[in-house]
Parts: sequence; structure tokens; C-alpha cells
Amino acid sequence: MKRTLAYSIDVKRLIGASMMLSLAFATSVGATTTSEQIKSRGNIEYDSNEDGAPDVLFCSEDLANVSNGLGELNVQVGELSNSFDELTNKTLNYKTDIINGLNSNVYAKDNLSDESGFSDIIDAINSIPARGDVNVILTNTEKTKTFPAGYYESFTVTSDYTQLDATLTYSHHVHDLETDAKSEENDSLDVTSVSAGYDDSYRSSVPGGCFTTPYYHVKYSSSYTVREQCGGYQSWHTASDGCYLECICSRCGHRMTAGMGSGWALGPCDVMITKTVNNSVDKWTTSPNSTESQHIVETVYICSCGKKQGQVTDVHLHYN
Repeated sequence: MKRTLAYSIDVKRLIGASMMLSLAFATSVGATTTSEQIKSRGNIEYDSNEDGAPDVLFCSEDLANVSNGLGELNVQVGELSNSFDELTNKTLNYKTDIINGLNSNVYAKDNLSDESGFSDIIDAINSIPARGDVNVILTNTEKTKTFPAGYYESFTVTSDYTQLDATLTYSHHVHDLETDAKSEENDSLDVTSVSAGYDDSYRSSVPGGCFTTPYYHVKYSSSYTVREQCGGYQSWHTASDGCYLECICSRCGHRMTAGMGSGWALGPCDVMITKTVNNSVDKWTTSPNSTESQHIVETVYICSCGKKQGQVTDVHLHYN
């Protein structure tokens, strides 16, 4: 009896699982069965004993929840699939950029294939030899040096002039009125060794060559009036008739009288006067303001090439 009952329960579960899978397939793939439709179908029952009292295998509410869960899972799987496609495209683009970068530089003479995988790219990068620091001295017996491809931490090339059958000459900049690229070559480092040119402070009457920056001579006078206290020194004096005291300002001449016995008084004059202020401007400038631009009396042109007269611009090594 126990074995029969256990077998009966297993059969119920098998039938229920089959129905759930069928329902799930209809929900996720066909997308035609909604949770409300599932609920309206009622519970899934099975009368194994055929006694008119079937057992409930699955409630309709549980089936609806399962259907909803499968629907959400289906959406997430779709999003994951889209993200994976996007990641794949980006990865392929990055790989293409790496291959193009290597082919345009390190592997310019031996290009990597466009079909190379990431393992091929890593192997190619790892195969580039590390040369470290390189310091080469060129001499009379070794005038040239060929360097193999690879990574270099630093790269220094010098010449031992004492061992070279060669001479050094120097190009000096020369200030000129027609071109800013004139130079003179000699065997001296002295900036005064050039035989031509103009001083750095030279002012040209016309623009040209090294001298193109306008330099304006501004000259004018102006005046204005202000009202202020006199501030002059005033003191009391005996009037000419001997009967009054008279206060006279030594600056503006203001006079004030007072009766005898008023005493002596000294101090600054506080009378308001009109004062004229004169302003004279006489200067050179490269950037006159709007007022100064109306009073330019002369224009010359100063050095604008950015170099000094006689400045060394190049060094030449001449092999004998």
C-alpha cells in the first residue's frame, strides 16, 4: 500500500512538472498566456483514485507567479544578450586599434594580420626586445651607428671631437632689415664675432626683416581745474592804519581783518580756490591707449624676431 501511494504521488508530480513546463513554454516563447489568463483557468487537479475528489497539484496563483517570473527572466536574458553583443563589438574595435598602432610603428615592416587574436597581439608585444639605456660615442673610426628595433629607456648619441677628423663652425643670427633669417657662419662662439647686422636696440624708420614691431612716440600736454582748500600759510599783521589786525595768506593773498585786541593767529588758509593742474606726457610705447593714439608724433620699428644679434643658432660639424 505504501509503495502504491508513493508511486501515485510521484506520478502526480511528474504530470504537474510536465504541465508547468508546457505553461512556461507558452508564456516565455509564445508570449500569449498572461497571468490573468492562467488564474482564470483555475487550479491544476488530478483524480488519481477516481473517487470524484481530485487532488490539487498546483494552485492557479502559484502558476501565475511562475509565469511572471519566467517573463522577467526572459527580459533579463534579452538584455544580457544585447550587452554581450555590444561588448563583443567594442572588444573587436579595440583589437583593431591595437593592431593598427603596432603596424604603424613597431611592426611597420612586418605587419600583424587583421585576423590576429589577442594572444597573437600579446606574443607580438612580448617579443619586442628591451634595449634599456643606450649611450653611443661617435669617433673618427666609427662615424655611424645602426640601432636595432626595440624598446629604449633612453637614447644618447655624442661625438668625441678630439678623435674626429672634423672642424666645428657656428651659425650666428644677424639682424637685418629685409629678412629675419639672415645668418653668418664662423668658427667662434663669440656673439660679437659677426661682421654685419644691427644692434638689438636699433630703431628702423620702416618695417622689415627683424624690425616689424611699431614703437610710438607719444607727446602732448593737457590741463584741468579743481576746487580745493588753499592750504597756504596765513598770519596776522597790523593794518596800515594801526587800528586793525590784518590776516594775509602767503599763497592766495586772501585778507581778513579784525578789531584790536583780537590777538594773534597763525594757521593754514581754508579758503576754497580754483586750481589749474597741468599734465605733460612724453613717452615711447608699443600699445598706446585711445587718448595717446591721437598724439603720436613719431613711429619707428623695433626688433621683433625674438633673437639677439650674433646669437648662435646652429652648430655644424664638417668632416675633413
